[in-house]
Amino acid sequence: MPGACLEGDVMKMKTIYVLTRDYRSYTIGIRPVEPHIDVDVPDNFSGGPETYHPDTQEWIPDELKKPK
Repeated sequence: MPGACLEGDVMKMKTIYVLTRDYRSYTIGIRPVEPHIDVDVPDNFSGGPETYHPDTQEWIPDELKKPK
């Protein structure tokens, strides 16, 4: 399967800082002053139209979110 890690392979990770005001905005490399959580993501993470859910530690694409 493309992108899958084989046994013994180690996926490179980086830490991003997800802002708790919307769980969508984030910074890389510079810890923000405003409230945030540290989230480890694959090194090739590029963001996109999705929201982080800290309880499940998952990124949910906007098209899967239920309307309010």
